Amino acid sequence: MKKEIKEGKVFLKKLHYLFSYRKDLLNEKEREELQIAQKKLKKSLKEKDKEQIKKTTKTSKQVWKKLTKNQPITSWREQIESLFVALVIAFAIRCYFLQPFRIPTGSMQPSLNGVRISEVAKAEFPPLPIRWLERITHGRRYFHLAFPQDKYLASPNLSQCVLSKQNYFGQYTILIFINGEQRKIPIPSHLLWRDLQFRQKLKPSSIGLPMIPKNTEVFSGYISSGDLILVNKMAYHFRSPKRGEVFIFNTIGINKINQKFGGQSSGTHYIKRLAGIPKDTLEIKKPYLFINGEKAKEKQIMRVSQQEEYKGYRNASNVGIPLFLSKGQQIFLKPSSPLESEYFALGDNTINSFDSRYWGTVKGYNLVGSNGWVLWPFFGTGHWGKIK
Repeated sequence: MKKEIKEGKVFLKKLHYLFSYRKDLLNEKEREELQIAQKKLKKSLKEKDKEQIKKTTKTSKQVWKKLTKNQPITSWREQIESLFVALVIAFAIRCYFLQPFRIPTGSMQPSLNGVRISEVAKAEFPPLPIRWLERITHGRRYFHLAFPQDKYLASPNLSQCVLSKQNYFGQYTILIFINGEQRKIPIPSHLLWRDLQFRQKLKPSSIGLPMIPKNTEVFSGYISSGDLILVNKMAYHFRSPKRGEVFIFNTIGINKINQKFGGQSSGTHYIKRLAGIPKDTLEIKKPYLFINGEKAKEKQIMRVSQQEEYKGYRNASNVGIPLFLSKGQQIFLKPSSPLESEYFALGDNTINSFDSRYWGTVKGYNLVGSNGWVLWPFFGTGHWGKIK
């Protein structure tokens, strides 16, 4: 009996699939024949009559073969169609509803983490199973880099042989050596220069090229991945941006960003704190942000000014480009049409944030989405869940 019921259920499913996907290609008589076969098979399965199940299953086979004779439906075709539908749905969700982003830098720390490095002696690395577990739960990747012999970089111009690269998983650095050898380092170049003092580890050589001396330890420890967040792209279709929330915007038309970074693509996105909305007048008096002549009252902004783990708001320092908001200056955010209205973006870590103080306002047409969720890492940061 079990065998007959199993076979009957298989063909009931096939008939249902056939009707759902090909009813527009069948004529009225074929649709009626198919529906009758479905009803009879379903009834026999419900009554658990062995002989009747055999009979209706046989009839269903005949109907199925008859209607699929010219265009058989195979399992691989079903899988391809299902995959295509899933991809279309995923693409629609990404375009219109939710989109993942990875935090690349420390401009929003400690609210959101970018890539961070922690130095640990190789002898103190945990066992391999623990390292793999920490990679899944904490986003940590243990890494040791030292060369057993002298290594000569390919050019005295470091910008030509220490290259900053990026893919979906984050930023990394490529070292190019004199013999054409390349070495990928899973550390962003700005951390290599700033935190690991890579320049100090290079020595001059007799052939005029920078050299990494034998057994020099470039790095030993772990790299913590930046927070992976999911952004709500529908929010601003139903409400106006709110001061104090984390927001995401693209850099189209923000010329000073392109001046600093040598021309970013229009697909580049920034994640900052929304510090000012249209009609606001802003001024920074360390450590406070003043909005319309008063200290900001939004709890997210107050947190940056008052809590010890934050450094407070500071005016822009000279980075070789004209400043948009520096000491003693005020800025008024112009109200205009929804696409042209001006917004002001600040990083919570203003000591290490390239934001509106340097390159100006964010226009309405730049807005992408607002507060979402931190998806990963799960542990170690306290950020998992809704962005605050």
